[in-house]
Amino acid sequence: MVVFQRVDVQKVVAQKLVVSQKLVVQKIVSELVSQK
Repeated sequence: MVVFQRVDVQKVVAQKLVVSQKLVVQKIVSELVSQK
């Protein structure tokens, strides 16, 4: 049970990291576009 819980936590953390990375990329792109 503990192993499965750890795997689930890792998956959730990985998903959160991916989402945060996408948000950061969108912010950077929007800033670059607004400068031009």
